[in-house]
Amino acid sequence: MNSKINNKGFVKEQYKDDTGLLIRKKIHEKYSANKQGFGNWLFEIIDLPSEGRILELGSGNGDFWFNNFHQLNDSVQLTVSDFSNGMVGKMKKKFEDLDVTVRQIDIQEIPFDDNSFDVIIANAMLYHVPDMEKALAEVNRVLKPNGKFYTSTFGENGLSSFISTSLSEVGVRVSEESNYTFTLQNGSKLLSNHFGEVERLDYEDSLLVTKVQDLVDYIFSMTSMNGLTSENYDQIYEFFEKKMQSEGVIEIPKEYGSFISMK
Repeated sequence: MNSKINNKGFVKEQYKDDTGLLIRKKIHEKYSANKQGFGNWLFEIIDLPSEGRILELGSGNGDFWFNNFHQLNDSVQLTVSDFSNGMVGKMKKKFEDLDVTVRQIDIQEIPFDDNSFDVIIANAMLYHVPDMEKALAEVNRVLKPNGKFYTSTFGENGLSSFISTSLSEVGVRVSEESNYTFTLQNGSKLLSNHFGEVERLDYEDSLLVTKVQDLVDYIFSMTSMNGLTSENYDQIYEFFEKKMQSEGVIEIPKEYGSFISMK
């Protein structure tokens, strides 16, 4: 049975705009110990083609390619996409002066011919997909022979685990539905069902949080913490405020990385 995090209606509602996304990006930008930045690292690991076609699935507000588009050769055709109407609308405005195709796409039904793309990217989004096998089969179908599929995700022992454990200590009951449908731990096995070569790369990092408000805002922006209510707010804030006063800084492990897959 699907949990809310990979329920189409729930995901559409959560990503109708980029408010929650920007809150989650803010905490990483302010408090990450690794100053390279996860987005910069993700771009560096991509083997950019000198010509051909790139497709990004689940592009969100389009920041990843808006910040890096200038590094593409003129002979490379870029398509960015998202499942959400709201995100697609934002990207159309963002890319209106650039030679970028913006589409609304469900990864489970990619509207392109077989062997269409040299590179396909799906960052931090596969855990939202209801039918993982169908989605990965579709990616494989539209990826060219010797093409590469890059997909980033989180691990099961990082930030999400820290927050779940902390909320349990507070005594706040949240949804027990698992959001671990695609992680660093199980991703290789899932991808290997559809791709001949799968490589995992890890990004070493942690958060060093010095402002409780930012952490609490992050928690309440998370789609997977859908059981939280405004009544829980003070409890959670006070818990982390005491932790901050005791330790001076809240250190949180981060477990992020990416898989590179080939047919």
